[in-house]
Amino acid sequence: MVTSIASMASAFRQQQIAMEVETRVMKMAKDTVENQGAELVKLLESAQVDSLPADPLLGSIIDIRA
Repeated sequence: MVTSIASMASAFRQQQIAMEVETRVMKMAKDTVENQGAELVKLLESAQVDSLPADPLLGSIIDIRA
């Protein structure tokens, strides 16, 4: 009985540690994606898109035949 309680406690602790590690890895991945998104926004804002003339017919005709 004591052995099974000890083994259950050990298994429970291992699961807790695994969940903590998974949570930290997910937080690191989330932070990385947020940083990449912020850098992408900066890059898009710095692009010189306004210098191109606007073509009103661009995209008005779509070829749907394959």
